[in-house]
Order: sequence, then structure tokens, then C-alpha cells
Amino acid sequence: MIVRGNSITECWLKILIAIADSASTEIVPLVANFSVNNSVPDYQVELENDLNEFLKRIGQNSLETTASTIFPKSLATGDQSTVFERFENIWKHVKKDKQNRNGHYFRRLIAFNEASGQPINQLKHIIDTYNGVEGVRKPVHRRSALY
Repeated sequence: MIVRGNSITECWLKILIAIADSASTEIVPLVANFSVNNSVPDYQVELENDLNEFLKRIGQNSLETTASTIFPKSLATGDQSTVFERFENIWKHVKKDKQNRNGHYFRRLIAFNEASGQPINQLKHIIDTYNGVEGVRKPVHRRSALY
């Protein structure tokens, strides 16, 4: 299922409506397509509060907690070149949380195939492919690398 919205919050709402209208409790596969360049809709704060209340009632994490598994907001500050290193430094604490017993999405992005002993940083590869690596390869602005 592909869900399109003007914001991630609008996508969340459409996903919850789709789940409520079905006999299942999950939608697999699911792609949420939204723009980060749109202005915040007037109703967003109220909608996020309502969604968080609903998620709490059914024993699920808040929108912000879930979003932080995709990209930890705390890493958005400081030197961008050290994001992966900073996450690596906090990973030992993050993985202790029982909610992360099956893994963590951002961790899978930056340490795919970790069990092999040679983890692959997929996110860094995508960024390097897009930007290019001086002396190694020219930038490749493939949209498929970003979606």
C-alpha cells in the first residue's frame, strides 16, 4: 500500500484509518510518501495530539518515538560528519531497551548485516553515491537511491 499525504502526520492518519477499516492490525508492505517542504498544516498539532492519544490507548509508541527509530532527532544537531559515530557511541544504551530487542531501524540502515562481522553502512553509501567521493567516484544523482 502506498499512502500519500502533505505531511507525515497526514500519512499517519491515513494509515490508521486504513487499519481501522480492515480486519487486520497491520499493513505490509507500506510506503508513506510525503513532502518535507510543505508548510505545517493548521490542524497538525491537534492531529498529532489525537494520534498520540490513540496510540497510547492501544499500547503503542508516540509518533516522535517511532520517528526516532528511523532517524534519531537528537543526532540532527552538531557536526553532520559524526552522526554515525555518535549513534555508535549511544547504541550500547539504545539496544538495552526491551522495545529494541528485535533491532532498531536506524541501526539496520547504518550496520546492515552486522552479524557477519562486516556491517554495511547503507545510509552512508546512499549519501556517498549521491554526493560522490573525491578521487573515487563522481556524484550520481539517482532518485532511486533516495526513495
